[in-house]
Amino acid sequence: MEKFRMVEQGKPVEMITMYYLDGGQLKLTHYCMAGNQPTMRGSYAPETKTLTFEFENATNLKSANDGHMHHAVYKFIDNDHFRTTWTFQKDQKDAFAEDVIYVRK
Repeated sequence: MEKFRMVEQGKPVEMITMYYLDGGQLKLTHYCMAGNQPTMRGSYAPETKTLTFEFENATNLKSANDGHMHHAVYKFIDNDHFRTTWTFQKDQKDAFAEDVIYVRK
């Protein structure tokens, strides 16, 4: 379980992402501040140390045109750092991406 906290327009916002195995398939469900919950399936490329998640489905998504997280890439830099890039889609097109670098404490 990952909790992400931020302040948006002066208000605290928390999002949760759950990572789990469904049979032998790595998946995540992202409980987004957009009010929907996309589920994505992951695949790992060891040669680039990259874990890529692709959209499978979502709850509380009225149509494919509604804004939602659609794609996530995790790049493992070294034992203490990794970068994530999450891509948000609206009207079935990439609207923006969010990059975060995580550092081990």
